[in-house]
Amino acid sequence: MCLTTVTKRFTPNDNIIMGYKIMMRSKKDNLYLTAVRNKNMVEGEAYKANNITIYADTGEEYDSGFHIFKYKKDIFTKYKDYYFWNFNSRLYTFCKVLAWDIRAEGLEGDSKIIIAKNIRIMEEI
Repeated sequence: MCLTTVTKRFTPNDNIIMGYKIMMRSKKDNLYLTAVRNKNMVEGEAYKANNITIYADTGEEYDSGFHIFKYKKDIFTKYKDYYFWNFNSRLYTFCKVLAWDIRAEGLEGDSKIIIAKNIRIMEEI
């Protein structure tokens, strides 16, 4: 899912934040998968996003990256909305993530989202 609107842009940087991400959980092989691009991940390892240009619903360009919820409450709101409701909800879990190299901040619906080039899954919550 893309941002609805971009509220801030950042040049490549060393900013580090703690945020939240909705992930799919594979009980069979203990992997996490990103909900949109199905990238396999394990807890504790660092991952880098692809380098492509993405367009917000408003037409604004921003660098691709992992969509990180700034506030914990927003993952529950997003989980309930139509995008995730169409899938088997038992496959989804919520993770606390460490994110760095922040490229943009914006809104996805009413949720504040950080776009980060790199993340590490810290724990399932």
